[in-house]
Amino acid sequence: MSGRSLFRGLAFLSTVPTEGHISANRAKAGVAVFLYLCAITKDTITMASNPDFVQYIADQCAGAGEITVKKMFGDYGIYCDGVIFGLVCDNRFYLKPTEAGRSLLRSIEMRPPYDGAKDYFFIEDVDDRDYIAELVRATCKELPLAKPKRK
Repeated sequence: MSGRSLFRGLAFLSTVPTEGHISANRAKAGVAVFLYLCAITKDTITMASNPDFVQYIADQCAGAGEITVKKMFGDYGIYCDGVIFGLVCDNRFYLKPTEAGRSLLRSIEMRPPYDGAKDYFFIEDVDDRDYIAELVRATCKELPLAKPKRK
């Protein structure tokens, strides 16, 4: 779910009068639409990643090479020297699974970054810059090189 959907749901609910008589059906419909738009699953409301968090992750990875990020469907792909190695979705960092990455992980937790995605390594400890850079370097060594762009 995007932050935009959340705001649409809140905007709909704000049309329900706060004073006077409101119908129970209108209130129930408002709550139902709000919950649908929020895509609530397992006590979690998902939302797009905060650009400040994305920049923080990019900064943490900087020791691995030239880090760039590209917005993709409301979240971000993160690249090292032109090779996509991870995703930042819902303010969480996910790393493509490789054997080299697995051998360096302090704890292995696999999660899909979004509904329908394959599992990635979920990286919870993003504050250790040297550790993150080492993970990215090792992961990128096992990933295929970026294809040259056609002109």
